[in-house]
Amino acid sequence: MAQAGTDSSVARSLSIAAVAVGAIAGVAPKLFAGVYGLPTTGPFRFLTRLWGTRTATLGAMVLLEIDPARVRRLAAVDAVMNAVDVAAAVSAGPDVTTRTKVMAAVTSGSFALALAAVAAELI
Repeated sequence: MAQAGTDSSVARSLSIAAVAVGAIAGVAPKLFAGVYGLPTTGPFRFLTRLWGTRTATLGAMVLLEIDPARVRRLAAVDAVMNAVDVAAAVSAGPDVTTRTKVMAAVTSGSFALALAAVAAELI
């Protein structure tokens, strides 16, 4: 039986989710931005694509890695990135809707906590 931190099923599941969400943002930025309550103008679609590319790439890096120590390090980096996204969401100005702030904080916060648990070998 695998000990906590040696079984990468949680990291793998999180990585698949990151690749899927990132791919949706990259391929269908208007849909993705609309769900988050963002304007669907050209500049927002462009930034949504950039976010999607980054998210899918980091997810793929974890997904393709087989060394458990490297998976934990990548998970730690990804957790920090998501925590910074939470900080950006909650500190966004009044021109950003509450819906957008909450959705961004909840999704990024969930990823941050789960990835931090993987990095710390808690799950």
